[in-house]
Amino acid sequence: MSAPASRPAAPSPRQPGRTLRPNRAEIVAGLSILIALLSLMWSRPSAALPTVEQSRRESPVANVDLPPFSTRLPAEGITLDDISTASAELASQAARSVVRVESGLKGRSAPSDDLELYFGSLPSETVGAGFVVDSQGHVLTNYHVIRGAEMVTIRGVDHQTHPAQVVGHDPLTDLALLHVADLNLPALGLGDSRRMSAGHLVWAIGSPFGLDQSVSMGIISSANRPTLLDSPFQDFLQTDAAINPGSSGGPLLDARGKVVGINTATSDSSNSGISFALPSHAAKQVLDQLLERGTVPRGWIGVQLGVVSPARAAMAGLPHPSGAYVESLNSDATAPARQAGVQVADICTVFQGQPVTGPVGLVRQIAGHAIGTVAKLTVVRNGRTIDLTVMVGLRP
Repeated sequence: MSAPASRPAAPSPRQPGRTLRPNRAEIVAGLSILIALLSLMWSRPSAALPTVEQSRRESPVANVDLPPFSTRLPAEGITLDDISTASAELASQAARSVVRVESGLKGRSAPSDDLELYFGSLPSETVGAGFVVDSQGHVLTNYHVIRGAEMVTIRGVDHQTHPAQVVGHDPLTDLALLHVADLNLPALGLGDSRRMSAGHLVWAIGSPFGLDQSVSMGIISSANRPTLLDSPFQDFLQTDAAINPGSSGGPLLDARGKVVGINTATSDSSNSGISFALPSHAAKQVLDQLLERGTVPRGWIGVQLGVVSPARAAMAGLPHPSGAYVESLNSDATAPARQAGVQVADICTVFQGQPVTGPVGLVRQIAGHAIGTVAKLTVVRNGRTIDLTVMVGLRP
């Protein structure tokens, strides 16, 4: 038999006639606590908690009276069934304009362009989504869905497959425009993404994992999310509506059924549930250019820009960091920046009379300037402010 487990020894009883006396350190600590409590009480004559009215008078936040939440709701009598029905009708109407986009690569390698520069490594998709934008049969989708394809087809709700012609594409916004002859599908209208804010309801429609006409619902998580890899050409709408491989190129709809975003990319697997869409106001500009000429020309002067750090600002004699730092110049001697006299370590502060907010801001300013026209650029160099004139060229 095993020996019984030993019990812990009981504490020895206090011996008669012996008292426990605190040592000197304990006495000093106790007196310190007592003095601190007395000081706290004397510093606040009224120990009573403030009333609600006192708090409202003292707190500027409490003085802001928000209307009851019920006043923000529609007219009385709206039920969850009504909301559910409206959501279903919105999705059903919009889905008629959404198509499955399928590309045939046939071992063809993807072209070398700027897609990875600002979007990173996107999922390899030969099946995506798109939506009809006009009555002439034009379909807008993501460029990475059809990139390098020898053949592109679309399939709508009628399950009919149609060959599609690539009208044009823009790698810098990951958008492509297709044309389908005799396409008898209604068009979706573009809404104004600038009216969207965090919390607005949205619906995404696409072909995730090849499941055509899939609908997901969510909210806008952020309406002005900085671009994934610091692209200077657009910000993103962030949403928690499910967007998976195959959803790319599909529409993100607002509560009126208007397209406020083009589902462009999802984050990596470590951040599942976070998705992004290109705002419609940026997509509209690209769409107009693709319809007109098949490409999106952008201004360029041939500089590589960086952030103005405190050290760089101090070396240039600036009181605080601002503007865009010229890290390098294009090697071509005919590049506009070289011709204008821009030098490495210059800090660009003003472009065409507008302050330069940073490297991304300056690239956007240059990209939007009329190609083949002169622009005024102010730089700070070794403590001196210099005004330069630069001819804006076409981005190669």
